Amino acid sequence: MVSKILETYLLESSKWKSAFSEFYSLLGKPLVWFYTPATAEEKAALKLISPPLACSKYKQSKKSRFECQKFLSKYLEGLIQKNDESFPKIFKCKDKQDYTAFVMSQGGVPRGFIVCCNINKSIDPGILKVFKDFVETMTELAFRTHELHNFYETVHPRAVALSTMHSVHRLIRQSLSIEDLLPRVARLAAQIVNAKDCTIYLLNEHLTVLIPRISIGDRKRTAQIKLGQGAEGKSADTGEFILQKSKVIVPLIKDDVAGIIVLENKKDNQPFTRVDLEILKTMSEQAVLAIKNAELFEESEKITEGSIQSINEMLELNQRSTNVSSPFFKKIAVEIARDLHMGREARACVEQATSLLDVGHAGISDKIFSKTRKLTPKEFAQIKKHPLIGARVLESIHSLKPVLPLILTHHERFDGKGYPQGLKGDKIPLGGRIIAVVDAFTAMTSDRPYRKKTSTLRALKEIEKESGRQFDPAVVKSFLKLAQKHKEWRAN
Repeated sequence: MVSKILETYLLESSKWKSAFSEFYSLLGKPLVWFYTPATAEEKAALKLISPPLACSKYKQSKKSRFECQKFLSKYLEGLIQKNDESFPKIFKCKDKQDYTAFVMSQGGVPRGFIVCCNINKSIDPGILKVFKDFVETMTELAFRTHELHNFYETVHPRAVALSTMHSVHRLIRQSLSIEDLLPRVARLAAQIVNAKDCTIYLLNEHLTVLIPRISIGDRKRTAQIKLGQGAEGKSADTGEFILQKSKVIVPLIKDDVAGIIVLENKKDNQPFTRVDLEILKTMSEQAVLAIKNAELFEESEKITEGSIQSINEMLELNQRSTNVSSPFFKKIAVEIARDLHMGREARACVEQATSLLDVGHAGISDKIFSKTRKLTPKEFAQIKKHPLIGARVLESIHSLKPVLPLILTHHERFDGKGYPQGLKGDKIPLGGRIIAVVDAFTAMTSDRPYRKKTSTLRALKEIEKESGRQFDPAVVKSFLKLAQKHKEWRAN
């Protein structure tokens, strides 16, 4: 290990090579040996690290070379045992050649030697002293670099793995759709291993073909791959992680293989490493959970949309549906939710709620809805119950529970004078405050049995007038801004 550390982080370093080339000429271009003493893990080693140009004896025969190595090894081991710290001194070998040795010490412990044979006889002792200091400094630096490298190789992957898990956990909590999730997972995977290209394949419903769902980078993969075909198909078939110089294939496994992530070509043109693979293994365990969650979320949304459609069809058959559930109503509400930076799941709740506001009408008499004159206080009290009725009707549908607060509060007022609970300000869910504005605007610009519709311009002015009283000022500001942007809103 000591020999490898000194060779890797000292002799092969650019700083050593650059400075040593200068010293080499000053020392008379000698034969230069690198020696590491025996340890519990390694045998003693003596290697020539400069061309055999200076010593004619060394070039004569293999026997002479062997004798040189034997002599130097014995001499250096003797120096270690004597604990001689009087380096550097110039000695003569048995062939009357001048040589000296420079100790490579770490923390005062000799770790190796640089031996220069047949050096310049008239060399300035000051140069030997400078080279001695250089060797000592470079040796300490080599061991410190090794320690930092070990730290990087052991601690850094764990830190990246923890950071990766945190990033993927955030994706899981966001309940993203597959179309939103996969590009984020691909970008994250490419980023953490510095890859140029990343493709995520998912198995088809028959588990026979890998379908590319997202491909980022210069190399866009579009072809499907049969299970078992090539390295990618093999990984999906067996669940094996595959590491190649320019490619890593990571299976997504939860019970069975759901797909694979393929990463190719590092940006720095370096090969992928075991460290990269270990980090990606950690990521894949979390990514597959995020993908499964996204699939379940989409399936849940389909079921929810089916339920909403069935409810609306029933209301239309009973003539209890108003035009608040129209696509136009939904579009306005969702645009405001997006403008106010609501998340995808919260925006979905707003959209679903717009389709279910009339559910509570089913518990109110037809005579009230068809009445052309002003409602009596008793009749209006009945109307005020419809948010409670709607929430009660829908509470048994588990997937609609996040929507219930919006249905319950869409007739609350920002000043606390609304119904059914008299909530005020931020006590009203943001989705409820958005729907209140859009519901009022849609109602004013639509015909009712008891009145004709008003103009869009007048309705907009009424919304602005009620800002801070009936409506949340932030929602009104967003609504008016978007109404100015979308001419079709004003023409509706």
